[in-house]
Amino acid sequence: MSLFKTRDLWTISGENDLFDQGCLKVANIGVNKNLNSIITGSYNGYLRIYNPSLNKDKNESEKSFKGNDLICEVSFPSPIIQIEIGKFNSMSKKNHVAVLMPRKLAVYELTNTNDGNVEHGNQFKLKFIYEHQLERSAFSMCKGPFGGMTGPNSEPHEYICVQSMDGTLSIFEYESFSLSCFLPKVLIPFPIKYIAKTDCFVTVNSSWELEVYSYQTLATSGKTFERQSSGDSSIVKSKRIQPAYSYNLGESVIDIEVFTQNNNCSILVLGERNLFCFNEMCNLRFMKKFDFNPSALCVYPLISQDGSIINTNTLNFLITTHSKNLFVHEDVKVKWAAQLNYVPVQICVAKINEINGVIVTLSEDGKLECSYLGTEPAFLNPLLKEEASKPFNFESAEQEYRNLQSQIKNAIMNTGMVVTPSRKTGLIMSIDVPSKLDVLSRNLETELTDPIDPIPSINCKLSLKCMEGAQNVRVVVNCKPPLVAVPDNICFASINAIAYEQEICFYPKTQHIPSSLDVSICASYCYMANGAPRVAECRFKLPLKLVMKAGQQGSKVENEPKESSKSQIKKITIETNRSCVNLTEIFPEFAASYIPANGNVVSAQFYGMASMNIIIQAAKSGIGRYRLQSDNYESLWLISKEFVTRLNEFYTKQSQTLEFVYQENLPTEDLRMIIDKHLDLRYRIENQKEHLEKSCSQFRAVQKQMLVKFKDKSPNSLDNMDALLEATYRQIVTLADTLIDTQKELDLVTNCLNCTSSLYVLLISMAFKFSKESMEMLEAAMTIQSGDTSEYGWEEMVNAAVSSMVKFYFKNSRDSTSFQQIKGPVDSSKIEKQLKSFLAKLESGSSLVPTRKEKTEKETGEMIRNNSERIEKAAYEYFDSGSRKNPSSKEPEKKSFGTTKLPTFEELMASEEYQDKNESNYELDDD
Repeated sequence: MSLFKTRDLWTISGENDLFDQGCLKVANIGVNKNLNSIITGSYNGYLRIYNPSLNKDKNESEKSFKGNDLICEVSFPSPIIQIEIGKFNSMSKKNHVAVLMPRKLAVYELTNTNDGNVEHGNQFKLKFIYEHQLERSAFSMCKGPFGGMTGPNSEPHEYICVQSMDGTLSIFEYESFSLSCFLPKVLIPFPIKYIAKTDCFVTVNSSWELEVYSYQTLATSGKTFERQSSGDSSIVKSKRIQPAYSYNLGESVIDIEVFTQNNNCSILVLGERNLFCFNEMCNLRFMKKFDFNPSALCVYPLISQDGSIINTNTLNFLITTHSKNLFVHEDVKVKWAAQLNYVPVQICVAKINEINGVIVTLSEDGKLECSYLGTEPAFLNPLLKEEASKPFNFESAEQEYRNLQSQIKNAIMNTGMVVTPSRKTGLIMSIDVPSKLDVLSRNLETELTDPIDPIPSINCKLSLKCMEGAQNVRVVVNCKPPLVAVPDNICFASINAIAYEQEICFYPKTQHIPSSLDVSICASYCYMANGAPRVAECRFKLPLKLVMKAGQQGSKVENEPKESSKSQIKKITIETNRSCVNLTEIFPEFAASYIPANGNVVSAQFYGMASMNIIIQAAKSGIGRYRLQSDNYESLWLISKEFVTRLNEFYTKQSQTLEFVYQENLPTEDLRMIIDKHLDLRYRIENQKEHLEKSCSQFRAVQKQMLVKFKDKSPNSLDNMDALLEATYRQIVTLADTLIDTQKELDLVTNCLNCTSSLYVLLISMAFKFSKESMEMLEAAMTIQSGDTSEYGWEEMVNAAVSSMVKFYFKNSRDSTSFQQIKGPVDSSKIEKQLKSFLAKLESGSSLVPTRKEKTEKETGEMIRNNSERIEKAAYEYFDSGSRKNPSSKEPEKKSFGTTKLPTFEELMASEEYQDKNESNYELDDD
C-alpha cells in the first residue's frame, strides 16, 4: 500500500451502469478545437460525452460533477461493447465516434445545434453517419490505416476491424464492407490491436499464444464472400491462416497496448501474473512478474511544458491493481505508487483543459475520475533538499530517541495503551424467520412424498449491511440433512450501510431423519478501506413444523402400540420435579392430534415417513413423568431435544427450576446394533471398491491385448476378447451402480447413528445429572457430525475420544498426559466395552469435570511439588559448589543464598501444606 493518494480534479459517481475495457476514450471530437472530451459507453446502452472544467485550486465541493459538464447523452437500444474515436468518414476530416454493439457497428458525428452561445449554453447532438449490420456477435474492435494506404491530401485513413465471438475478423472501409476472415485456435476471444509500423494485427488465441497476422495475409488468404441478392447469409470459402510471428505466453491476457516512439514499436501484453514487452517481430524485450492482481494498463508519452512529446528510449506506463493501487513504471522500474479510491477497469493519461498528464480512470460501476499524483518524490522536492543540507543535530536526535524510548516503555507497561478494542462493527447479518410455512414450489425437487399433506418450505430473509463498506462478500448457508437451502452460496461485489436483502428457501429434500434444525450462515469479506479479510457468522433455528406434522388421531394413537410387537416399540420415560403440563402448550403444532378423551397425548410424524408415528404422553396422575415412544430410537432424538428445550423455557418464564431424571436402562444394545449395521456397510463398500478396481484392471488389460492384435500386420482372430471386454464393461457399470446405492445407504445409516448417539448422550446427562459443560464434552466425543472419511469412520473416532476421556478426565487418572490415538478398524464390542467402563465410573461417583475442591487440591499439590523441587535444587547447587572449591585458583564470585526468593526454613516447617511431607528431603548433611 502506498503512502500517497491520488488527488481529485473532477469526479462523477456511477449511475448503476456497467462498464469494462473499451468503454472509455479521451479525444477531441469537435467540442473545442484545442480541448479533449471524455466519452464513455456503458453496457446499459448509454453514451455520454463530458467536457469537465478542471482546476486544482477548487475546493472539494467544487471538484464534483456539474450539470454543464455533460454536453451530450444518448440512449441506445443495445449494450455498448466498445467505442473508438477516429476519422471514419471518407467525406470529412473530423473525428467521429464509432459505437460497437452486439449486432451493429454505427458511426456518429458530434454537431452543434445552435449557431452561437445562448443563455442556456451550447447544445450538441450525435448525428448518424452510417452503420453496418453484423452477421455474428461482436466482441471488440480496433482501428488503423489498414493496408498502409493514404487518403486525400496525404492524410492517413482509418478503417475499422471488428472481432466476433468466434474469432472472425470483419474489416470495414468507411461505408463499405471490405473482407472477412477466420482466425485459427479461437474458442474464447481476446483483445486485438493494430500495429501501424508493420501493418499487422496482434491478438491472443485460446492456447494463450501471442500471434501477429499481416494484413496482406488476411486480405489474400483466399477468403471470398458470395453475397446473394436475396439477402441471405454469406457463404464463406477460405483456407487456414498462418501467423507471421507467435509467442507462448502461458497465461490469460487482460489487455494489449501498442506504442510507437522514435520509430520503435513496442507491444505490451498485460497478463494475470506477468507483464510482457515485445518488439514488432514478437521478440521479448523484457518481462515483469507481479505479486498483485492487475486490472488495467495504459502507455503514455512524456510531454514537455510547451506541449511537445519528449522522445526517449524508455517505456512509460501505468498499471492499476485490484487492491486499489496505481503504479507508475519506467520499463521494469517502479517510479511511483499511489492509492486509488476504487478499482478501475480502464485508465488513460490525457491533456484536459490545458492540463497535461491528467489521469482518467473508470470503475466497473461507472465512477469516473480525473486526478493527478499530488506530490513529488523526496529527491525532487527543493524544500527537502534544503532541509537535508543542514548539519545534523546530535543533541536533539538523542533527546528524541529518549522520548521515544520512554513512550515505548510506557506502552509496554500499560497494556491498555497498546491493545485497544476495534470500533469496527464489520458485516452485520440478520435473519427474519417467518411463522408461516409455504407450499414447496414446483421448481424445487425433493425425494419426499406425502399422501396427505404437501411438503412445506419456508422463505427466510437475510439482511446484510456494513457501515465501513465490504467487498468480495461470499455467503455460505449450512444446514443438516434432510434440509437444504436454495440458494446455498451467494456472492456480493460490495455491501455498504444500505441493507441488502436476500431470500433463502429451506425445505426437506432427502430421506434422512432430521438430526438438527440449526442453520449456520458464514460470510467472508474484505474491508473496502484497507482490504483486510474478515469472517462473520449468523446462527438461527428453523421451526419444528418444517420437518414434522401432527400424527395419527383418535383410536389410531391408542391402537398403535397394540398392533406393534413389543420388540419394535422403543420408548423412553423422562421424570421431572414438576407436575405435568398440557402438551399442546409445549407442542402447539401437534394440537390437531390431541383428543382430551385419550388423555394428555399428542403424536407427530416426519414428512414423507407416514409409517413412523411418534407418541408423547404425560402421566395421567399428574406426576411429572413423560413417555416418548416410536418405532426406533433415532426418530426420538429430535423430538426429545425439542421437548427438553421447550419444557425448560416454559418453567423459566414462570421463574421455576426444572430437573430431569432418567432411571431406565440406557439403550446400549440398540446403539450397538446400529453400529454393527454401520460397520457392515463400511466393509461392503471396501469390498465393492476392491472388486471394482480388479474389474477396471481387467478391462485395461483386455484393451491392451486387443490393441496389440489390431496393430498386428497379419491380424488373427480376437479369441472372444470383444465379448470379454463387453462383459467386463457391464460388470464395471453394475459394480459402480451398486457402490453408489451402498454409499447412499451408508449415508442414511450414519445419520441414524448420529441421532441415536445424540439421544444416548442426552439420556446419560439426565441419568447422572450432568452439568452443561460435562454434557457438551460428552456430546463432542460421541457425536461425529462430519461423517466417515476414507481412512477413519465413526467407530474409530468415537472409540479414541471416549478412551482418552476415560483416561484423562476421571479423578483417578486425571494427571495422565497420554491420549488415545485413532486406530482402525474398531468393532462394536470394543465400543460397547468402552461405554460400559465409562458408565461404571460414572455410577461409582466419578465426575467428568473436576469440582472446585478437586481443582484446589490439584493446584495445591502442584505448588508443593514445584517449591520442594526448587529448594532441593538450590540446596544441591550451594553445597555442591562449596565442595568443588580449589584453593590454588582464584576464588569465584559468590552468590548469596536465597537470591531465588525462596521461603525460609521456619516458614516451610510451620506451613500446614508441608506437615505430611518427608522431612528428610529438607535435612542437610553434616559434611
